[in-house]
Amino acid sequence: MKNNLEAILKEQGRMKGWLAQKANVRPNTITELIKGAEPKLKTAYRIAKPLGKSVYDIWPDVEEES
Repeated sequence: MKNNLEAILKEQGRMKGWLAQKANVRPNTITELIKGAEPKLKTAYRIAKPLGKSVYDIWPDVEEES
């Protein structure tokens, strides 16, 4: 799944390990997501929060429910 995760990390000067710790996920999870793996909803929110972004900022192709 296309995402902006790597670009956001770079923009904020953050490392994958930092995000993994803050989001309480394995570092490998961050790597897999950057490569395009589709996150579970709970994981997506865990990742978005410490970055100060919405899930839709990170995964722009996800459609919001109306």
